[in-house]
Amino acid sequence: MKEEILKIRAALTEAIQKKSASKANDFYAEDGVLFLLAPPLQEKIQIGIEGLNDLNIWFDTWEGNIGLESEEVVIQNDRNIAFLHSLEHLFGQRKDGSYTDSWYRETLCFLKINNIWKIVHQHQSFPMYMDGSEKAATNLRP
Repeated sequence: MKEEILKIRAALTEAIQKKSASKANDFYAEDGVLFLLAPPLQEKIQIGIEGLNDLNIWFDTWEGNIGLESEEVVIQNDRNIAFLHSLEHLFGQRKDGSYTDSWYRETLCFLKINNIWKIVHQHQSFPMYMDGSEKAATNLRP
């Protein structure tokens, strides 16, 4: 089972790296919830490129392919449910001339639906500095 989850995760990462919204969206269930780095605070999954965190809008902010790598991947699973948590490295040149180079935390919850693993919950976050600045700690490295 863990190998299946790792293959799905690898295929999702590749779809994001190559900016393929339709391929990325294939890995999500129709009734899940996303807590992503970008607003809104919570997003309900809506199948279709114009729903599910309209990835094309985000993809269009990148120059070329997107750098995305996972480290410290841990999977806990049972017969029909699995959780994956990892540290994610997002990097690459942006069309506005800036360069993104950030690490964040991610948790994915998979549910086996009709014998196919689908993502039903995704949570991404940055740690927050606790010095009163209320700023996300986007410069941390593992």
